[in-house]
Amino acid sequence: MVSRGFCTAAAVLAVAVGQCLAFPGMTGSGHSYSTRRNLLQTRPEGCGFEVGATSTQYGACTTLGAGELPDSYNLYYSYDAATRVASVAFEYPNPEGWVAFGVPEQPGVMVGASAVIAKADATAPTGASIDQYFLEGYQSSSVQPPGKLSVNSMEAAVVDGSVRGAFEMELPAGTDASAVPFIYTFGPLSADGSLQMHVVPHGLSDTVDLQSATAPAAGSTAATPAATPVAETPASAPATPPAAEMPAPAPQSDGMAAAAPGPMAGNSLNVATTGASCSVTLGGTQETFSSCTTLSGTPGGYAFMWRLDGRTLRGAIDGEMTDGYIGWGQGTGGRQMVPGNGIIVSTDSAAASGASVGHYALNGYSSSDVTQPSAWNVTNLQAASSGGRLLAAFTLELNPTQAAEMSAFNIIYTKGPIADGVLQPHDPSNGNTATLDLTSGSVSGERSVGNDRRSGSLPTVHGWLAAVGLGLGLPLAAACARTLKQFPNGWFHAHRAIALVAYLCGVAAIGIGLYMRPMVGAAE
Repeated sequence: MVSRGFCTAAAVLAVAVGQCLAFPGMTGSGHSYSTRRNLLQTRPEGCGFEVGATSTQYGACTTLGAGELPDSYNLYYSYDAATRVASVAFEYPNPEGWVAFGVPEQPGVMVGASAVIAKADATAPTGASIDQYFLEGYQSSSVQPPGKLSVNSMEAAVVDGSVRGAFEMELPAGTDASAVPFIYTFGPLSADGSLQMHVVPHGLSDTVDLQSATAPAAGSTAATPAATPVAETPASAPATPPAAEMPAPAPQSDGMAAAAPGPMAGNSLNVATTGASCSVTLGGTQETFSSCTTLSGTPGGYAFMWRLDGRTLRGAIDGEMTDGYIGWGQGTGGRQMVPGNGIIVSTDSAAASGASVGHYALNGYSSSDVTQPSAWNVTNLQAASSGGRLLAAFTLELNPTQAAEMSAFNIIYTKGPIADGVLQPHDPSNGNTATLDLTSGSVSGERSVGNDRRSGSLPTVHGWLAAVGLGLGLPLAAACARTLKQFPNGWFHAHRAIALVAYLCGVAAIGIGLYMRPMVGAAE
């Protein structure tokens, strides 16, 4: 692809599914977030809640996660329309772990969400501590306080084996109080008290109607329910269509993981998951894939999902990008970028969907070397851009060589900028490779390849040739001419032979240096 990162511009942006959650916790492969998009019903009777010495009566309460969580996740809430402040409390029986409630920037999207997380804490008087976190990325270091919500009055406690949390939150500007999206889950703690990943199916999202849950009148008495509250759904309650959600594969490293990239806002691009499946909606048509994963090594995350029908591969790629491109591809000789072929989707203000996509031949490292079409048999290309993300879907008919490598399918993936509609070099550190097992859905060998012009043996060969030819050979040839004159029949032949070898080594070193130069320049 283009110079430095373009070679990877065929990169994967895979629709992240299956392993990582917005909150610490998912592990495994081929699993994803579960979404339930019914509006929660209010039940003002018996919605009392205690945290430590504080007892509060909430306007409504409900039980979440039936059939999806091992135990009941209880949610309590009230809303003051005049101040747009919501009072929220939550609890889950996880006395040695953490429990979370978060509000995403986009419905069902974990990265970019802010979450209030209560965790068991033996050093706290109430047995638990609480804070607000921002889910910026996939690694533990990317999930840190503070979050971006306007939150105060946070309290936490461990009561009867349940971790409880309570807080007040001013609704973000533009949020419809009658349909507030949220995410919730629970997970374990490490020995030092840090958040650890939760089990795959336990990352959930839903929508709550806060307007129907006004705070009780002053002077009302808190009445903590003796039994777990159960959501009552009136027969007349309208069903709410699923909102966009991007599944999020779990990171490979230990620690708390933020959610994988989510779907874009808007009607043309939605991503959702059901059970262990992976699905994406483009242009109003939903597709389900048999495998999906998040690929490491690129800022903002990459996701890839696919299904295989004989030699026909249907794939979708996704990644965070506001003005640039993302790519997924394969080198013709293995994991190198050039020569190769790739799918590249880029932002395009002239396109109705905000993005354009094509398949390219990766013939070199400059923009002019990346041309359409590729040598692949690609059909049914679709693309969209929204909410700072790019997504594309495609159908690839595998050639005989690719079909023979289904269980060890090497790919390259990256993202990079564009200028005046032209693909530009990406950062070498964003050039990545991985090996997919298209049949089983497993992923291995994820690593950054930088750039194949500046990696591997070429720099070493360049250095040795320059050192031997220019640093050692030429001075030695000159020394022969100066010091071996006492050998009239030998000094000239030795001088000429050494000088010739030195010259050839020097020319070769300069040639390799010039060959690597485009990528060095791109890096600078």
